[in-house]
Amino acid sequence: MMTDNGKSGQKRSKAGCGTETAEATGKVWRKRLLPLLVCLAFVPAPFALAANGGGQDNVPNAGDYGNDTPSGNTVTIDSDVKNDVIGGYASTGAADNNRITMTGGAVGHTVYGGIVDGNGTATGNSVTMSGGTIDTSFNGAYVNNGVVSGNSATVTGSAQVGWNVNGAYVTNGNASGNSATVTGGATVEGYVYGGYTGNGTVSGNSVTVSDSTVGYVMGGYASTGTAENNRVKVTNSDVTGSGGSDPSYVAGGYTYYQGTGTVRNNQVEITGSTVDNVYGGWAHNGIASGNSVIMTDGTAKEVFGANVHDSGSATGNSVTVAGDA
Repeated sequence: MMTDNGKSGQKRSKAGCGTETAEATGKVWRKRLLPLLVCLAFVPAPFALAANGGGQDNVPNAGDYGNDTPSGNTVTIDSDVKNDVIGGYASTGAADNNRITMTGGAVGHTVYGGIVDGNGTATGNSVTMSGGTIDTSFNGAYVNNGVVSGNSATVTGSAQVGWNVNGAYVTNGNASGNSATVTGGATVEGYVYGGYTGNGTVSGNSVTVSDSTVGYVMGGYASTGTAENNRVKVTNSDVTGSGGSDPSYVAGGYTYYQGTGTVRNNQVEITGSTVDNVYGGWAHNGIASGNSVIMTDGTAKEVFGANVHDSGSATGNSVTVAGDA
């Protein structure tokens, strides 16, 4: 099941058209049958939907599903939604190529481009946020058991996220080729993950942070398993956590729990930024090899090509410091 929230209610009705909109307060849109039939005759499938600005019949207080179909939906957010917004949902199977665009308002909980709550895959979903606030997390995709690949999450401008930004994450399985981007003055109070798995392999994911403020950065995170070939680039930004006693960090690849893990061939580039600790790769127990950090200008407390916290080996890792770093 999803790790940071429960789903909000039942799947909701398909898109409609008309002169009045359904507000996020849950008021029912007043239907006019003839205009509706005329409108639907000219709307191609899949429907373009608005989570709370119009085009959806009876948007619930708890949030909004993009459509009864799990793939190919487009959802916009331009005012307040009390709970979750989900582009496309499947209990099993595939949730692919859903799009969410947020330009304003406040989401009271979490945004997902696509969800598969059981076994399946999520590919090609994207979420983009250029304004407004999200109380918890902003996610390209989530799968309980399976694969997340090629999904993205982008936060720009004045947008603020109160917890995490995830290109994609999976509870059990593999996360590959996902990306997270925070740029243009945006703020993320928690973590920015390119790809995340609770148990599996996280590979080829990327994070780009520029001219922004974030708490922590991980290109690829595996609670248990392997993190390899992930990339992080931080430019002209502040990555110093939420002000607590524990230091913040930037990591290319990271495996956490005490079982043996592998972090290899991950890379971090820091330019003109203020950070706490930096790791090309980090493992609690296991193998860290071929990871690298390149730091040009900016400041850091500690920089490691790789760190094995408890037991294992660290070989072939590197740190390059240049400019006024």
